[in-house]
Amino acid sequence: MQVAVVGMGYVGLTAALGLAASGHDVLGIDHDENRIALLRDRRCPFHEPDVAEALLTTTATFEQALDVPVQAVIVAVSAPLDQDGAIDLRHVEAVLSETLSAQRLPDLVVVKSTIPPGTSERWATRFPALRPRYAHNPEFLNQGRALADWQTPDRIVLGLWNRELLPVLGALYHDKTAPRLVIGPTEAEAVKYASNAFLATKISFANEIANFCDEHGIDVDSVIDGVSLDPRMGQGFWRPGVGYGDSCLAKDMTALTRFARRSGRPMTLLESVAEVNDRQLRLPVEIVAREAAAGAPPPEVAVLGLLYEPDSDDMREAPSRTVVPALGAVAADVRVWDPILSAAAFADLFPGVRRALGIKEAVLDAAVVLVLTEFPEVLALDWTAVAQLARPNCLVVDAKNALDPSVVAAAGLRYRGVGRAGGRGAPEESVDAK
Repeated sequence: MQVAVVGMGYVGLTAALGLAASGHDVLGIDHDENRIALLRDRRCPFHEPDVAEALLTTTATFEQALDVPVQAVIVAVSAPLDQDGAIDLRHVEAVLSETLSAQRLPDLVVVKSTIPPGTSERWATRFPALRPRYAHNPEFLNQGRALADWQTPDRIVLGLWNRELLPVLGALYHDKTAPRLVIGPTEAEAVKYASNAFLATKISFANEIANFCDEHGIDVDSVIDGVSLDPRMGQGFWRPGVGYGDSCLAKDMTALTRFARRSGRPMTLLESVAEVNDRQLRLPVEIVAREAAAGAPPPEVAVLGLLYEPDSDDMREAPSRTVVPALGAVAADVRVWDPILSAAAFADLFPGVRRALGIKEAVLDAAVVLVLTEFPEVLALDWTAVAQLARPNCLVVDAKNALDPSVVAAAGLRYRGVGRAGGRGAPEESVDAK
């Protein structure tokens, strides 16, 4: 099938590569000439390991305009929040307008961008040619493993009015065996928001339980182990920490709660979930502030990692963007190590913050070591070597609950996780600090 994918961001580029791997003739389109130039040079414009590797072998072509007839158009352009917390649909609508004004219309127009419930219906009124060829097909990709999620999805949600499109959609996903849910476009829009709202709720619930455990000397890992064994609960998104930083969860929670409030029926549970997350972002800073109050002068702080996830450099909602600037008010010095974030992005997002070239430089003379990203280099650290470099009685703040508390404590360091009162963990292979 000849397919055009519009928007070469995380979702669009993954879709283009995945569809090409399935045997489709894929045309990738983006308005950003610099991004197109990178892709033509087989370079990934963002950090996504499996996508970067696939670029070396994909047969997809990347052009600037729809100048050849295609059977299907996949729309995956951004739909960000505006200043009022509402979804900005201008980019998606511009693509739809251009697609539907073409001399030869595609058989199928698929929108993967996340859009508020009711949007597809309004578009069908605005663009009469859209309804018979339209499907809303939300994505459920995890950053850091996007292409793997595309190749083996847990579900395919197809929101459409015209069921005669099912054979075309079946051909598009001919090699996928995941369950398929065929519903209306409005219901498909709501599935995406409901899914992300539940995941955000699960993370915030885990953090509430973790904070309760901290107050009462309970090990949260044991509690979560017991709860997650219940088949009704599921296994994922249970790790307490600094809060959710995935860009989709934060954006969709804001959009959904603002949409509901403007509709006159606020979703107070989900608003509370967002409040829990906002409070959780302040936790590492509060710990450092208490450390500063306990001694003089204010502590020097080493921050290990800025990314929310080790395999994705999407920094739109990364907790570090809140935590690191706030540390400046309670610490004598803040030194940051991150092996992935580019120097340009670092300078833009964290002006005035000192960047360390290695972990050794970051932790030297530090009174507090704050772990914000579970990079392999951090998980495999020789904490005895860290203790020799840092100040005596150094505090390790594990904001992702990624470390083994007993290993850190055995090195002569103080350990503070999230809900891990007398906590435990799985031992990791050690390497020297570099």
